[in-house]
Amino acid sequence: MNIKPRKLESGDSIGVIAPSRSLKQIHQKWIDIAIRHFEAKNLNVIFSDHCREDWHGNGGTIEQRVSDMMDMFTDDRVKAILAAVGGFNSNQLLQHLDYKKIQRNPKIFCGYSDITALHNAIHTKTGLVTFYGPHFCTFGDPFQFDYTVQYFDEIMSGKKDISIEESPEYSADNWYENPTNPAPRNKKPNPGTQVIRPGEAEGELVGGNISTLTSLLGTEYLPSFKDKILFLEEGDDSDCRSIDRYLTQLQLSGAFNELKGMMVGRFHPNSGFNDNQKPEELLNRVTKDLKGPVIYGADFGHTDPIATIPIGVPCLVDANRKKIQYLESGVL
Repeated sequence: MNIKPRKLESGDSIGVIAPSRSLKQIHQKWIDIAIRHFEAKNLNVIFSDHCREDWHGNGGTIEQRVSDMMDMFTDDRVKAILAAVGGFNSNQLLQHLDYKKIQRNPKIFCGYSDITALHNAIHTKTGLVTFYGPHFCTFGDPFQFDYTVQYFDEIMSGKKDISIEESPEYSADNWYENPTNPAPRNKKPNPGTQVIRPGEAEGELVGGNISTLTSLLGTEYLPSFKDKILFLEEGDDSDCRSIDRYLTQLQLSGAFNELKGMMVGRFHPNSGFNDNQKPEELLNRVTKDLKGPVIYGADFGHTDPIATIPIGVPCLVDANRKKIQYLESGVL
């Protein structure tokens, strides 16, 4: 049975950890904007002891990152834990975490990209509902998408019957690269979700970043895919050939065989898909044995805006109506 954390309320504190890339690599201007974002909602921000350390680009040694994470889960002041940013190698922590302590101290845990490894390990080992959504530094964008903020706030506050609507626009620019003279986001019309396989299905949500999830194959930290809705997305550092390799590996492992359905987030323009190699062709090929619905181009992943996805919560995917609806709240 899944465990749900308590909802986020005015006056609560958010803990920020760097289990992947170090917060030191983020410009202080973006950090300050993110702090003010939460303070405006009467939420306090507490930074972990080692989040600004730099060990091979990560937020401290393995021991320091594990210590920070466990400290936040056991700190009674902290009601929600946000990853500072993504990166690489959070899977280094998996065998060192105290999952029994995490299970006894259920809290909101949110992040995306490389944080996929932690989401799946925690949910598999404890049953805790975690949240695939914005990093702390996502809220440092001075031209933040209201869409991202809305879904984060609604889901963390316990709003029910949430449907994930298509955003009218999206952006794939690197907004964080010019702190001295930040420019408004380069927005483009959203082409919308595409139906790869029709149908309708319900199941608990599991998934995350494709390359990170694939790295968990053959380990005790990979969740069961039986009767689940799998959500997948990939970053701007993987090209279309790499994405093909990862998805084919998941297919060959049998990961798709028992799914109820699948939804895939919009791939980054840098991935190199074109008229000769389209995402639709790839997804149709690797999901040929999947009986349920498959949709592509949903608003989550490495383009903005992004919806927050509660891992472990029942979800309806209706490809015919291009509808995604959470059937329960992810928090108590």
